[in-house]
Amino acid sequence: MRWTLAVIPALVLCLTGCAPTAPAEPAPALSADLYQPRSDIAKGRIAVSVTNGSERTVTITGVRLVSGDHPGDPAWDGRPVDLEPGKGSPDLRIALPDAVCGEQAASAVVEVDWRDAASSGTQTITPGDRFSFLPAAHATACFTAAVDEVATIESADFEGGGPGTSADLVVAIGAGSGDGSFTIDSVEGTTLLAPWDGTGGAPTVMISRVVRGTDAASELRVPFVSNRCDAHALAEDKVGTLIPFAVTTADGQTGTVRLAASDDLRRKMYDFYAAFCGL
Repeated sequence: MRWTLAVIPALVLCLTGCAPTAPAEPAPALSADLYQPRSDIAKGRIAVSVTNGSERTVTITGVRLVSGDHPGDPAWDGRPVDLEPGKGSPDLRIALPDAVCGEQAASAVVEVDWRDAASSGTQTITPGDRFSFLPAAHATACFTAAVDEVATIESADFEGGGPGTSADLVVAIGAGSGDGSFTIDSVEGTTLLAPWDGTGGAPTVMISRVVRGTDAASELRVPFVSNRCDAHALAEDKVGTLIPFAVTTADGQTGTVRLAASDDLRRKMYDFYAAFCGL
């Protein structure tokens, strides 16, 4: 009888403690896409959109770009974002560090930190990049760096102009490094501004200015007029003051160097546009 009574507590313990535990819920099905909003071009930022493909709400707490072309694992530093099932995130912006040039690295991945009501984790995702933005950004950054090794070029001022009268973009060309050369072939227009060809605004105007590594610092003046007179275009501008120059290096490489405007210079360009158009 004692033996039978002794077994009963053990049986009760097994019935209560040996029940199988519920399987852990699988990690959420997350995907990611890379792109670049127009407002981020001059700022050197990209945007990541994360989509929650699971059937539960997931909170995104961190996003990092892992790429040998842009080392340092640059990260989005915003507040956590709650994603309902099937929903995508707003733009999660990441500032790209300086590119490492040479042979291009393998495809980048995105690390996404997440949590839900029961668990948390990190997923490594190969993001979508429909327009091959990241390889193009790397190529552009490395081409610009190659030009800068000969001499720097930057938008320095915007002078003159008035109603119906052109103004000059003053491009500062830094002292050469002593080696190499490049040619500023032409300048192109933007959504706001068009280079002046002597008779009117044009999509492209030839320049053919050779810059050598042995040159002293100098400047280049390029006249501009309004590309179109549109108050909405001015109010909603994103890239109208980002001026593209076509450049060829001494070894025959061709590319586009886009000169960004400082805040003060951007205001001068906007003031010129308004005055030229009578807005």
